[in-house]
Amino acid sequence: MSSTTSTSLGVRWITRLVPCFLLALAGYATYVVIGRICVDFLLRERHETGLAIAFIVLYFFFFALGITCYIRTIWIVKTDPSLVPLEPNSRGARVLESREQHRRKGLKNAFSRPYNDEEAAIGYAPLDSNPDSPGLEKFYSKNVFVCESDGRPKWCHECGQWKPDRASHSQEIERCVRKMDHYCPWVGGMVAENSFKFFAQFTFYAWLFCAVIVSAAAYTIAKQVEDGSVPDGHTFAVLVLSGFLGFFSCAMSGTALRFILQNMTNVDLLKRQMSYQLAVRVPLGTQPTEKFATVTYPLPQAPPMQQVQPSQPTASLPSQQLSSQPIVQAANSAQPRAEEEPSNSRDRLAQRTFAILRTEPGENPWDLGYKRNWVTTMGNSPIDWFLPIKRSPSTLHDNPESEYPYGDLLAELKVRYGLDPKPWTDKDEGIEMRERNRR
Repeated sequence: MSSTTSTSLGVRWITRLVPCFLLALAGYATYVVIGRICVDFLLRERHETGLAIAFIVLYFFFFALGITCYIRTIWIVKTDPSLVPLEPNSRGARVLESREQHRRKGLKNAFSRPYNDEEAAIGYAPLDSNPDSPGLEKFYSKNVFVCESDGRPKWCHECGQWKPDRASHSQEIERCVRKMDHYCPWVGGMVAENSFKFFAQFTFYAWLFCAVIVSAAAYTIAKQVEDGSVPDGHTFAVLVLSGFLGFFSCAMSGTALRFILQNMTNVDLLKRQMSYQLAVRVPLGTQPTEKFATVTYPLPQAPPMQQVQPSQPTASLPSQQLSSQPIVQAANSAQPRAEEEPSNSRDRLAQRTFAILRTEPGENPWDLGYKRNWVTTMGNSPIDWFLPIKRSPSTLHDNPESEYPYGDLLAELKVRYGLDPKPWTDKDEGIEMRERNRR
């Protein structure tokens, strides 16, 4: 059992049986459409050779494309299902290791959680408040990332690690998944970032395949009724089945097209009335305003606890010395002391200040416009659009600015909060430092 397998026994069985069911349906449809309709009825009985050849060519053309996309989708779902890698020693990594040990021992309760730590009592991993928390640098090395109100990235309490932009935790497989769309037993698992393009192609070709079957079956039944003969039962059965599956495939294909053009997923649709908080890089030392707070990375270390002497009562210690300093600087807060600033240029360049900005409900910061949305999922050439060869360009994650490209809303959001809409980069930081040094 892989880490992408559903935790539900019923869903696991459905996932195994559905491909067999679809294969049986395809075999039955081939027997009826090719054998009984095209050969027996159109060729031998009515001598409509051209129409029979047209149906046969279209049938196998869309069948070949559909089955290729289906196999490609299942392959990606099983081998590379867009899981967020687990940090070493994270809660998710320990749970996964425990399950593997149980499976190797042949225990039936492979999905139990036989780990002993403080998380067992509360059932989740508490937020890691360590300023040097593993994986945190992957976020503040970018110029924009999704954050909480305190300026830290999203935290997954189930996996016990920071959650990348647009990643969601799936209760079905108990892992965080990039651009998760839905768990689909029809393709054997989780449809997400790596597989969504191929899933969209499969549903499109499945719809066209069913349309060919419906056309052939409906034409045959109409001619049989016209000739006064009893319609063939197999032809009628195929008409009903292909009509139902064709309607289902058409709906799925239309939904997939909508998501592609809007650069969103099922999860995004469910959260469409929610607001996003974005940590947006600004010039180092930018002060907070009444509109936004700021946070500077790397986060400050908590001040060391004052050593309590046996003769000194704990109550005499100032309360400020017993608490860690806040990581977010709000408006009207005290300015950092000069001696806390980095002493050299290299250390200063390692620092980054972010403004915490909030979108309005319903705004999609990753909407790039219809054309760019299409390209980021389906690829740059028509060959990529219609053939299941290359993965979506969005899976590369080669953008140094952010995990995913942001649309025009980002610049609009910065203007809304009174900030310069131009992106702030390391080059800008270096120029500003040189100007300060000359002064």
